[in-house]
Amino acid sequence: MSCAVENDDATGGTAWTLRIDGKLLDDEKRTYTSKRKFSSFLRRMYVEFNGNGSADEAAAKPAEWQRSASVGDSDGFDLTRTSSGGVPAGHVDAKILLHLMHSPAKFELKKELADMIGLFHATRHEAIAALWQYIKERKLQDREEPEWINCDDYMQRVFPGVARMKFTDIPSQLDRVLLPLSPVVLHYKIPMELGQHKREIYDLEVEVDDPNRDVMATMFDSIDGEVRVLDSQVAVLKRELDESREKREFMLNFSRDPKEFLASWLASQARENNAVAAVGTLSEEQRAAPFYTDHRAQEAVYRYYATVLQKRTKELSEQTTKKKAK
Repeated sequence: MSCAVENDDATGGTAWTLRIDGKLLDDEKRTYTSKRKFSSFLRRMYVEFNGNGSADEAAAKPAEWQRSASVGDSDGFDLTRTSSGGVPAGHVDAKILLHLMHSPAKFELKKELADMIGLFHATRHEAIAALWQYIKERKLQDREEPEWINCDDYMQRVFPGVARMKFTDIPSQLDRVLLPLSPVVLHYKIPMELGQHKREIYDLEVEVDDPNRDVMATMFDSIDGEVRVLDSQVAVLKRELDESREKREFMLNFSRDPKEFLASWLASQARENNAVAAVGTLSEEQRAAPFYTDHRAQEAVYRYYATVLQKRTKELSEQTTKKKAK
């Protein structure tokens, strides 16, 4: 950031220019072959001027820059103001507000939510994941109705008046406590002295694309089919191990007390047979039409179709893997 105060021959007055620019510096771990321009890191910039002493207040007009698809990026901005007459005394205070660009968008978390999950700035996905982790650790998911979350005291502070919420309502509830990020605020003093050239440097942390991301993505794509085959083999081996363990336990229990074991096993088989025979029997409640309009029945239908879809997706994935292997 720099400024220059010079005579303006066109108006016979004085002109001063504030330049705001920046460049991406290489760090110790990576070097950027194609560096982005300064404005590509900004979503919006607003500059306020406040004249002090006897500086020309009329020349201290604010300036604003807003990102637009029709305007290309640049390495910096020049803000020029002219003052009538000679060099004004005093100085001009500049307040620069930089709204940084984040992709995906980042938010500032409301204090109650930040204290609860330990994050102060996060994307929407990160906030949802952290909240879900909090719910799992404290076992707030209803056992009888898994789609419902029972809010504890901390969650009710974050979401006042909400004692229970559905899992699918978490994103909409979070929208109430995700706030826009505060801008980076820089202060700069422009001395009103003819021929004055002043420069100050500030370090800002910005998000950059990882140059190794495309290479890593290609590598993972190449081994994706291999990993799927190994996953299938591991699943088969696990199933075989489970079956072997069950057979071993069966034989060990039989060897300890054959009579007691057989009696217990026959009783268990009888209970299972009775349960299977009762599957086709409908209760009086199930015979009534309102039973099928209840939210539990609808949830059961959704889960059934989700299971069928997941099974079909897995079959298609396995078929695709086999074709690639050939």
